Amino acid sequence: MSVAATKFPTFFEMRLDKATFFKDLLEEISDRFSKAYFVFSDKGLDVRVVDSSGYMHVALVAVAVFYYYLCDRAVSVGLSLDDMAIAFRGANNDDILTIKAVDDCFNMVTFTFETPNGVIWDYDFNCVDINHGPLEIMEIPESDYEAIVRIPSAMFIGICNKLSSFGERGTVIILVDKERVVLRPGKSLELKNCLQADPNCCRVIAYFFKCKIWLVEMKVRVSLTFDLRSMNFLSKASTLSDQVTICLSNMEPAVFQYEIKGMGYIRYYLSPFPGLSKEDEMQLFPTFSEMRLDKATFFKNLLEVISDLFSEAYFNFSDKGLDVQAVDSSGIALVALLPDKAFNHYRCNHALSMGLSLADMAKAFRCTNNDDILTIKAVDDCFNMVTFTFEMPNGVICDYDFNCVDIDDGPLEIKQTPESEYQATVRIPSAMFMDICNDLSSLAERGTVVTILVDKEHVEFFAGEKARSSRMFCRPTQTVVKNGSCLCQSAPSMVMFVSMQPKERVSLTLDLRSVNFSKASTLSDQVTISLSSKLLALFEYKIENMGCIRYYLSPMIEMQNEGDEMHQIWAASDITRTDD
Repeated sequence: MSVAATKFPTFFEMRLDKATFFKDLLEEISDRFSKAYFVFSDKGLDVRVVDSSGYMHVALVAVAVFYYYLCDRAVSVGLSLDDMAIAFRGANNDDILTIKAVDDCFNMVTFTFETPNGVIWDYDFNCVDINHGPLEIMEIPESDYEAIVRIPSAMFIGICNKLSSFGERGTVIILVDKERVVLRPGKSLELKNCLQADPNCCRVIAYFFKCKIWLVEMKVRVSLTFDLRSMNFLSKASTLSDQVTICLSNMEPAVFQYEIKGMGYIRYYLSPFPGLSKEDEMQLFPTFSEMRLDKATFFKNLLEVISDLFSEAYFNFSDKGLDVQAVDSSGIALVALLPDKAFNHYRCNHALSMGLSLADMAKAFRCTNNDDILTIKAVDDCFNMVTFTFEMPNGVICDYDFNCVDIDDGPLEIKQTPESEYQATVRIPSAMFMDICNDLSSLAERGTVVTILVDKEHVEFFAGEKARSSRMFCRPTQTVVKNGSCLCQSAPSMVMFVSMQPKERVSLTLDLRSVNFSKASTLSDQVTISLSSKLLALFEYKIENMGCIRYYLSPMIEMQNEGDEMHQIWAASDITRTDD
């Protein structure tokens, strides 16, 4: 027995019936750290590691977890997490894991995996030197913290992942008061590479938790700023626990703790950065112009429709409501009107016009839901930023801040022309108009134009070139006749009623690519087309109880001294820029 005991020392030995938990724990910490201290004591095994940023990790595996546990005295050894992770890849989750010392100087630790079929794998790891010595962890009672927040871990990892999608370099602000818990990127977060956005259009996403939904214990209001990469890393432990407890104090390192039922816990100590500035505080709780929609569906659909054609637009707020205006070089202008009565709540102290990036907004809003409550508000007294807040049914609030952008053209002033001044007005079911545009676009090439002709008998849509063409007729009946060298039907297709009010025959030629706005058909049942040889063509979609979308198209004219080439001109009397 003495020879065996000398050859195989047993200064400490512990056994787990299932290796699953230890493997998951090792995988979680080895993503960021290459070395760690393994501290064996009569309380159990805990793994400790710290990095230069002030980030500290402590994982305790309690004695009760082990099927067998023996520790003669407390021992702290440094081990390579990288080597362990590589070696353990061949181990199975249902293996029996035994950890023990293999010499009396504690210079080596053996990890033994015993498979269900009786195969035993021994992995011997020599101790390694770590720059810092063994860590002394001070246990701070929860009562000493200024605020404690308990959040479902699945929710927490989802928030951290979304925050990281806006760029990993930066900080995260956690603010707790009596009304809410806020998680949002700090002001130092660089967003100019995110979504290839303009650097002047910095977007910030914030998550708010209502205190009545999440368990919050607060003595005083607290606001702390943390490293975003560290937050993203520690959130990965969410897979091991149902809840994360966040303990915050202005005097102590913050603690993020995951209690693992019947196993122990994983605890992270994070040193905060300097707190919020007054400007950040103001941006968190704006109190200026505000409007709310109980369902975000319409606004999200509106944004999706117009962002296909325009990358930037002016948002004009007034006591009458919100209108969105945009224009591009192809000869198309947009005006979307949302009157104040379209909102469930509307307040605007004074009129303002702000340029915003539609492309960035469309990408940012993809993670929101149609049944969210949408609130739009100004977030500073200079009106250089607008906040779009989406409140989910479960109480989570996503807050997107958009800085104003400079648009080459100044705000538009579009003259409202009475319908009676147009030479012809046609009302067509929007679904039918969308089909017509799609059919015409199927043969479109660069430079292809569409001609719309209205007389007393029908409205005609014609698109084509010398090689091929398509012609579609819509009469004020319940039929549509398609005829052309590319598109034809053996029998007319039934459609809804088409209404025409022509005063005289009118024919306008438009850039076919500009008619992409037919996607607005998803928002309205009918499109009204108003045509005149002296005015911009108007395509209007009226949205019941919500407002309308108007597209103004500049017709193309044939220049006699330039052959058959078509040129586009703006009717300067109809659209002007207010900065001219």
